[in-house]
Amino acid sequence: MSQSLNENQASNGPPPQDSQPASALDIAQSLMALSTSLRHSLPSQSEWADPTWNADKLQSPFCLTKSWQRYLCSIFSSAQIRILPSGREEFFSVCRKWRSVALDHAKLWCWISSDSTRRMYRWEKRSKKHPLHCKLDATHPVIFLRNSERIRSLQVSGADPELRDFFQGNITNLPILETLIIQSFGGDLHDDGDSVDTWHVPSWIVDGGAPRLRSLKLDSAFFSTGKMNLLENLLHLSLEQEAVPSGSHCLPHFEDLAAVLRRSPRLQTLNIQHYIETQTIWQQRSLFAASIHLPELHHLEVNADIVVATALLNSIVMPSYTTVLLKGHRHLIDGYFSDLSDLMVPVRRHLQQTEFRSINLDRPF
Repeated sequence: MSQSLNENQASNGPPPQDSQPASALDIAQSLMALSTSLRHSLPSQSEWADPTWNADKLQSPFCLTKSWQRYLCSIFSSAQIRILPSGREEFFSVCRKWRSVALDHAKLWCWISSDSTRRMYRWEKRSKKHPLHCKLDATHPVIFLRNSERIRSLQVSGADPELRDFFQGNITNLPILETLIIQSFGGDLHDDGDSVDTWHVPSWIVDGGAPRLRSLKLDSAFFSTGKMNLLENLLHLSLEQEAVPSGSHCLPHFEDLAAVLRRSPRLQTLNIQHYIETQTIWQQRSLFAASIHLPELHHLEVNADIVVATALLNSIVMPSYTTVLLKGHRHLIDGYFSDLSDLMVPVRRHLQQTEFRSINLDRPF
């Protein structure tokens, strides 16, 4: 049920973990445009009959018109990058002219993944100075450190010690970053089984270091206390944590989430998966009122304790076209039925004008 952030949609849609295939219509339109361009570029009958016309222009289609190259690059980008990123170099095997165009088309090489170290550095060079979209393992920080000023989207995953090393350089500013996805696999354990100090998302990200950040996904990664509520102007927010967190002490309070929502009035998608602690909500749930207006929210997905779901639904005002996926649960039987009754109040209120695509309420274990 997790809502993914699409790294190809930094401003207009949630960043997805993986690229989506280009549609047949996209490819067909590119081919039709290319065909039209070539048809208009071929010499007319009068030109063929003119002895002064230079027929050598036909030796290469790229000499006919620059739009030929432009449409070919468009086909490269839509038909191959989004289908099989590693297949970008397969264009080279068609002919020398295709190879020449592909190598010179810097935007073709801006999607960098650490799946292949050799290919990663080769594409970094070919991308020239264009903005980068990076999907990196935390053990490969070099691309990040060398290109921080031109990274538009960044997806990084690794264990806490690896993430600590990844972000420990002198980088404190990502001026054009729009999409950030961080997945933590947890930290090392002491001999007695206790976890070492948890790594935290760098605070400079919310202290002015990423002024254009619009899409954020954190999977088992957390800001230090008092930093998450500084996030603002987000369009897409996804906060995920395993169902039974091993270190619930690091989970943010609901007030932190509420502060982010208030500072992001244009939020379009919100996904909460076991990320908010529940202890303080039980004490303060009567204080939550419908004071957070999200007029552009079109997708809400919540998988959390019943009291978290109740607090969230009580606090936000959504437009009628918002689709909601709700899953409430409780690990203990204590207070389950009274909390379930409390949840039904905002659910009924929202049902009057909002589409609940699914409601799933688990019984206590």
